[in-house]
Amino acid sequence: GAQSQLRPSLERLASDRAFRVQHGDTRPQQGLDASLNEGVVRAAQQHGVGLAGLHGVGIGLQQFLQALVLYRRAHIPEGVAITLRRLGGLAEDQGRPDDYQRLQRESLAIARAVGLKQHIAASLNNLGNAAMDKWDLDEAEQLHRESLLIELEIGNKRGAGISYTNLGIVLHKRGDLSAAQHSYEHAYTIDLGLGDRGSQ
Repeated sequence: GAQSQLRPSLERLASDRAFRVQHGDTRPQQGLDASLNEGVVRAAQQHGVGLAGLHGVGIGLQQFLQALVLYRRAHIPEGVAITLRRLGGLAEDQGRPDDYQRLQRESLAIARAVGLKQHIAASLNNLGNAAMDKWDLDEAEQLHRESLLIELEIGNKRGAGISYTNLGIVLHKRGDLSAAQHSYEHAYTIDLGLGDRGSQ
């Protein structure tokens, strides 16, 4: 019946967004790279570490590893959490799902230890996606719901939209199409609101 069908536009929204947000950081990539670079430079200045060969975070494994060393030396937990998460993204791209999950868990542990709620939510989102890939739908639903609660608590609408989308995908896979559509509708409404603000 009509109530058991998901609107194709919402299914496409879920699919597109899940691909875009696979690694979970909700800041635009350009802004994220800039903030990471600022942190690397600040850490290097504080600790006298040379920046030879470090021409911007996000280029590849060597740059990530250099950034990770600098953030740890400078005791900048946000930089460590982000870099671990992005190293996890590289591991996933290289077909190493166990390393992906390990790095996401390391990032989550650091974020929890110092109360970085946005990064806690991002790592929970990524671990939820990993659980979904393994068809552990109970775990995936729990992780995405936890991520969603944090995003709503801190007022991160973009992050909440991501969590609603990924939760909708889990519910869809479980066959709970009504709940899935409800979750997709929340994500769609948030997307419209963000788009409206961007056009003003």
